[in-house]
Amino acid sequence: MSTAAPALPALPWLPGLAGIDRRRIDIVIGDKRYEGETLESRRRLLVLHQAGSGSARRDGDTLHIAVAPDDADWALALAAAFADPERPAAADPASQALLALAARVGASPASVLIEGATGTGKEGLARLVHAASPRRGQAFVAVNCAALARLAQDSDRLDDTAISPALVRRIIRLRRDRDRHFPADLFADPAWDMLLDLAAARMEAADVAVSSLCVAAAVPTTTALRWVRSLGEAGIFVRRTDPADARRVFITLSDEAFAAVTAWLRRFAAAFALR
Repeated sequence: MSTAAPALPALPWLPGLAGIDRRRIDIVIGDKRYEGETLESRRRLLVLHQAGSGSARRDGDTLHIAVAPDDADWALALAAAFADPERPAAADPASQALLALAARVGASPASVLIEGATGTGKEGLARLVHAASPRRGQAFVAVNCAALARLAQDSDRLDDTAISPALVRRIIRLRRDRDRHFPADLFADPAWDMLLDLAAARMEAADVAVSSLCVAAAVPTTTALRWVRSLGEAGIFVRRTDPADARRVFITLSDEAFAAVTAWLRRFAAAFALR
């Protein structure tokens, strides 16, 4: 006959503790025990007690938090982060509202534009939106647009370095040649393989269908399609419907991505040019 775990009483000095996911941790409040069967439980241990000033220390898998009268929100944020390190934790209402908004937006089919100054956490918020979306099982691709722009500017200094589709095709063949010496999946890099293939095709003014691009990726088709979708969402790939056959879709590089790839190709060509 099983018995339910003791109910955690409401604590006026630490409201909201009952909302912590206690399936992941064992909790001791003062000298009282909650959750778990013994203090030798294999789960992590959270020890809370009242104090005149707030502090926290970690001892192995145990987190000790001394909670001052005005530190309830701070202590709850620490407890939530300790209970589930993979999820964000916040104490102030504005941050909690932002996390809730990210969850709601992620669950919707809407496209999201996150604006803010450098260092304000735009990528972190984007990852939260992605984690809450139906696409959370797919790759999250972070693109540093400022770096792309700098790389494109740097390429202006190497404009006299000749690059051609033939050069790109040689690089692709060399990458495939590794498969003769090592297992093919050891160096799998579908994103870069597709970037090179699309760069060569753009120089040749050739269209690339999704099926052809998946072959160029040199990975299973399902994996390649996930990358095509992710790089499209990142603004690196541009989709275009075949005007002669609406069932077929062509993929090309965005102007910014093409500029960045050609900048790298100029650097590569200059580095290996005959002196």
